[in-house]
Amino acid sequence: MKRVLKFILFTIIFLVLTFIGFYKYYEHKFYRNLKSEDLKWFINQIKNSKSLPEDFHIVYEKQHPKSIEFDLTSSIINNTECQSQRIARRIYPIVKKQNNNRTENLTFEYFLTLEIEKNTNQKQCLSWSVQNFDFLYRNKGIENASNFYFKKDLQKLNANELETLIKILDNPTKNNPLRKK
Repeated sequence: MKRVLKFILFTIIFLVLTFIGFYKYYEHKFYRNLKSEDLKWFINQIKNSKSLPEDFHIVYEKQHPKSIEFDLTSSIINNTECQSQRIARRIYPIVKKQNNNRTENLTFEYFLTLEIEKNTNQKQCLSWSVQNFDFLYRNKGIENASNFYFKKDLQKLNANELETLIKILDNPTKNNPLRKK
């Protein structure tokens, strides 16, 4: 019985140390391959992005429950994608110095997400995402999209119109309101 316990304890310690080793290795690779001036610029852009109306957050929360509350760890557990992870996926080719293998790209994206989460919150990330999203027909940003699709300012949209814009965020081609009524 003592041998089995020793073996289990040794295996657990070995796995924990291996995990820590891999984590530190990829963390080192992340900071070595990061263009920190570009990341600082993006983080400032995220922090300074224009806030969205509260109605937008309410409608968004109905379609994507708790996605504004989730950070990277919660999103992995719940098999969803947090806002900071979406941004990291969009900007990592810009803030990365060199291309590496698939594993290093994935870990770079996760470390980038953690770096974004240290400096911003999920509402700021959502605001930046919708302000920089291409809503088709040369409409970059949610204000341009609301004027184009509904001929109204974003603050004057009702819940159904906001829901349409949020659906466009999820899949612009499939949920294009001009093609599919």
